[in-house]
Amino acid sequence: LRLDANRAWSMEEATAFTAKVAEDSGDGMAPLDFLEEPLKDRKKLPMLARRTEIPLALDETLQEIYGPVQLSGDEALKEVRPLLNVGAVWVWKPTLCGPFNPAYKAQMAPGTRLVPSAAYESGVGISGIISMAAFPGDIPVSPVGVDTHRLLEHDTIFDPAGRFDTSRPRVAWEDIRQGGTLIADRMMDLAYGR
Repeated sequence: LRLDANRAWSMEEATAFTAKVAEDSGDGMAPLDFLEEPLKDRKKLPMLARRTEIPLALDETLQEIYGPVQLSGDEALKEVRPLLNVGAVWVWKPTLCGPFNPAYKAQMAPGTRLVPSAAYESGVGISGIISMAAFPGDIPVSPVGVDTHRLLEHDTIFDPAGRFDTSRPRVAWEDIRQGGTLIADRMMDLAYGR
């Protein structure tokens, strides 16, 4: 289970939530894959990380660093860059942050997982995200977050139930190659857990 608080909670609310989840799990470990961007005040993320066993995920913080409307000025970057070591998970939205550059790995804390994720792209954009997840290099990748296409009324390659629709125009999977290896099957495996 993945939860996203969208920077809605105070430190007190987040601490109470994480303590209750840990208590209810019985063994002290929460049954959550991660909790994404829980705090209104992102500067307090390191403090919350020390108080909980639940992995914290960064999303909006990454957009502020790597996205098109980046924080500017030395002070803003000094404030945000240390948060990169807090996130046990980076929720990476290529549409908002650009392609994941392998050089960013040096900025990740050891063991940080990458979750390639969608921001309401059509099936074509989601195909690109899935192909990014298919060949992550040596970065641990969690299952992709690409279910947002279900909220679109019409899509280019998925039917309304979210199934790959061969009757619709689609990406020519045969033309998508990484190092000469056909990745269509791997992409569909990642997207649908086959």
